[in-house]
Amino acid sequence: MTDIIPAWEYPSGMYGLMEMDVKKMKIQTNDYPVLVSKKLITLIEHELRNYETADDLGVLLHFRDPDYSAHCGGYHPVTICVSTQGRIQWIADFSFMGSSLTIELEFHFEDRLCKQMGAQYPIHTGARLFKVWQSNFCDYYQSGVFQTTIERL
Repeated sequence: MTDIIPAWEYPSGMYGLMEMDVKKMKIQTNDYPVLVSKKLITLIEHELRNYETADDLGVLLHFRDPDYSAHCGGYHPVTICVSTQGRIQWIADFSFMGSSLTIELEFHFEDRLCKQMGAQYPIHTGARLFKVWQSNFCDYYQSGVFQTTIERL
């Protein structure tokens, strides 16, 4: 079972982590197959600022627009997977297809793949798409449209 913790409610030392060997998660900035902007790294680190790792396998950061729906639209939900070593493993952008929420766009850094609407490409082929996506995502985040939760793996 995983714990889903809203980032704004996560106090330091929750679940007795102060008693364990804990450390703040620092996001790695190099050796990605596409250019990850400092803005995106900073955004992720900001969300993890009060999060302390112990024996986690990593975390999922869920960014949700509470007003997003199939009927009204809004900002796509996004999930970012970060390993316990602070490496971004993958990013998924979701959208409604009819009434079902599905993954529309994925960037798999570890597998070096870009997936869009079921098609799969080498990630370097989607480098320009990733650049646009991350710029837009960071702008949306800064405008305050997302509520963020952190899920332990």
